Amino acid sequence: IRFNNEKASLRLSPILDPGALSYSKRKGLAYRMKLRSYWTLDNDREWSINARLGYNFKQKQLFYTAPLRYTFNEKRNGYVEMLFANGNRISNSIIYERIKKEAERDSMVIDNLNLEYYDKREISFHLNLPIGRHFHADFATFYYKRDGVNKAKLQELGQKTVYHSFTPSLILKYQPSSYVAYVLSYERSIPGLLGCDSKYERIEGDAMFAIKYNALTSLNFRIGGGFYTDMSSNY
Repeated sequence: IRFNNEKASLRLSPILDPGALSYSKRKGLAYRMKLRSYWTLDNDREWSINARLGYNFKQKQLFYTAPLRYTFNEKRNGYVEMLFANGNRISNSIIYERIKKEAERDSMVIDNLNLEYYDKREISFHLNLPIGRHFHADFATFYYKRDGVNKAKLQELGQKTVYHSFTPSLILKYQPSSYVAYVLSYERSIPGLLGCDSKYERIEGDAMFAIKYNALTSLNFRIGGGFYTDMSSNY
């Protein structure tokens, strides 16, 4: 499903497409769709959205990732982006082991109750600024809300059901060519702001390389790592 003219474009993946189905033992059956749209303002500026929508039949959950982007320097990839997302179910074994020990003291069985799983919702903001010829600086903020899947049982056990985090971030990228890039990122949470109940600080680094053999063949690889300078919270 598509629409195009000189200034705007809209593309939606087929509504009924067997290729959009996926299955895994843990997540079950899911169906995904893609929506891509842009509106060109001039040769160097445009609005765009590149959204993914879907439904998980096992989790009975509608999920989406919707980044809305304003590009103000297309040649140098300068942009402002707001992203909304949900559906990324995560687990925390540290919290679950603590709950399990307390339940065992009370002779309670909590296996297969999904007490370790949390649904994550995210809102993030990015400002990507080109600096000079080879540098980019990405100023970002991330807000996460993690809701316990089995809230009723968590409340019965006297446990928290919702966790929040708010973290500003700075990402510096040096790209001397289209085949080499080095990235350094710094992130620190702000406890108390917007309900943030986590405290941590971390630094990460990445190096990405590409070796192009011909128009259709290339080898890409990435090396990365990081460490926490503060991890006062398990959440």
